[in-house]
Amino acid sequence: MNFALSIKYDIRLLREPFLLEDVAIPYACKERQKAYNKEYRKEYYQKNKEKIKKRTYALKKKKKQEYLEWKSTLSCVQCGFSHPAALDFHHVIKKPDNRRVNELVRSGRYKAAYKEATERCIVLCSNCHRIHHWDEHNGYAETEVVLDKHD
Repeated sequence: MNFALSIKYDIRLLREPFLLEDVAIPYACKERQKAYNKEYRKEYYQKNKEKIKKRTYALKKKKKQEYLEWKSTLSCVQCGFSHPAALDFHHVIKKPDNRRVNELVRSGRYKAAYKEATERCIVLCSNCHRIHHWDEHNGYAETEVVLDKHD
């Protein structure tokens, strides 16, 4: 590979002596590279704004559809109800770092939502979920035993 062809240079630099620091090569130092990349991304976005927006919208729509298809395969572990609109994710182990699956989905973080739902949650329909929390609040432990069987 010809080294002279791989570097962008100014023709004036060939006529006069120069220092490497004076050359506007974006990868000469980390700060210049960072500034160059930031400016390049900004210009690229301005030139291709509509294309990027369409691509982003299509990707978000595709990911949401995949999530909805995955959720439609689930069913309540207590009663077996399987309509995706009525299914909730119940955290079996209460931890401060638990994240709400619906908030992850709303913010478009589908990968994190899958992970949270599969590793830390069980699936309950809305009715079973409300009954479970009512039982917890009122001191009944019956539903906890049933939930442990389905873990």
